[in-house]
Amino acid sequence: MRNIYLILLLTCCFVGFSTPAQSLRIQVEADIEKFHLTAASQKLSGLSNEDNGFYKVNIAVYKYLASQDVAYFTEMLENWDNAISQVEKLPSTDARKHAYLSELYGKRALIEFLRGDYVKATLHIRESYTHIQSNKNLFPNDASTQKMLGMYNVVLSGVPQKYQWVTNTLGYKGNLQTGIKQLKNAAQNGEIMRWEANFVLYYAHKSMMSNAKDAIQFLIAEQNISGESIVTDFFLASGYMGNYQNEKALTLLSKRSKYKSDAAVFFIPFWDYVMGKSYYFKEDYGTAKTFFANFVAQNKGSIYKTDANFRLGMSCLLSNDYATAKTYFEKVNNAKRSGFDEDEYAFATSKRFYAANPSNAVKALFRARNLCDGGYWTKSIGVLDNLKQNVSALSSEQKTEMYYRYGRVYQAQQNWTAAKTNYLMCIDEKTPASSLYMQPYSCFYIGEVLKLQGFKDEARVYYKKALVYKDYSYQSGLENKCKTAISSL
Repeated sequence: MRNIYLILLLTCCFVGFSTPAQSLRIQVEADIEKFHLTAASQKLSGLSNEDNGFYKVNIAVYKYLASQDVAYFTEMLENWDNAISQVEKLPSTDARKHAYLSELYGKRALIEFLRGDYVKATLHIRESYTHIQSNKNLFPNDASTQKMLGMYNVVLSGVPQKYQWVTNTLGYKGNLQTGIKQLKNAAQNGEIMRWEANFVLYYAHKSMMSNAKDAIQFLIAEQNISGESIVTDFFLASGYMGNYQNEKALTLLSKRSKYKSDAAVFFIPFWDYVMGKSYYFKEDYGTAKTFFANFVAQNKGSIYKTDANFRLGMSCLLSNDYATAKTYFEKVNNAKRSGFDEDEYAFATSKRFYAANPSNAVKALFRARNLCDGGYWTKSIGVLDNLKQNVSALSSEQKTEMYYRYGRVYQAQQNWTAAKTNYLMCIDEKTPASSLYMQPYSCFYIGEVLKLQGFKDEARVYYKKALVYKDYSYQSGLENKCKTAISSL
């Protein structure tokens, strides 16, 4: 899940720069922030050629990343050459020149990466980075320069092993703390799309530093300045869910009808995916299926479609309808996958569950997981306690997951001793590959607990121990977290 927030965050973050022309540009940017993309497009004719081209490409990119509709990718390509040529006509004394080029090439790299064209992604990310380095030399204190440098420092500070080619291409690994300082400076002092910095800060704290509570504060601060928008509400809902506040997330997600019926707003199909997960966590499987099905029908790409179909199957399975569940597992097995951690896990698990109806113990473990993720800890512990009453009947794989789920609930409740005890029991189990990911994650979470308790050296040992494991589900996400944690120490 984490990856989709990153995509939308980068969607909002690779953007540039108040005479009448400057005032109009500010209006365009305000429209983009609120995802009033049609209104933004209608104002472009009043801008200079370089601004017109720059924003035209940006709007097409936002639409594509939010919907995965190839028509918007085509729209971006149709406007690409003109945008680049117009921006390149700017004199080098204009700080927009290299900032615009850096952001355009950065977005193009992101899209090519998502489409699986790593050769083009490599070329464009190199162009982007070269241009922002030029601005660093020419305009080191410029707000847009600080914002882009901060973004690169944050995103590249914890690149997983499978994407090391990005840092190898640039010859630069990033520095999280430096990036955060640069982004905070841009958020406070920036004159051009200042709000973007707060969104990247949100991402860094939530997804890289595993600190959803602090991450939410950047969004609340931004909303206090700019007002509510579909984008801010979307990220706030995800932040609340990441902080085990599912009911609070649902309050925001209930704005769906407001945004969906507002012709001015470009609706984000991923809203239905997150809303489906929210109902899934509280075991309202009927409502969850409605929103997952909406997402599958509306999203034109492959990102999280695998996971949505898997959760449709799980909603049926946990409602004791294996026959229907099996049809969704079959869809997952035959569908194109995005390569994201969540989709890969969904594929591997669907393959197992299609082959055979999972046991009641496995279903109970899924219930405990979902209830914990939603913050329904008493219910989650109740499910686990029922399993533990007959622990001798559980397989090693099931005991591995049971201890891990106990650890997650106790950690969420800040019961550090009980959390560590259960994580250690999880690590000690001899388990097959299907639940192997719970052991490196247990190492990481022990490190998190030790760090909170002030035992930094001991925490480092467990972060490094987590990095020893290979070939498990959610590996990229964990490597990112571990590298970020080690860097912060």
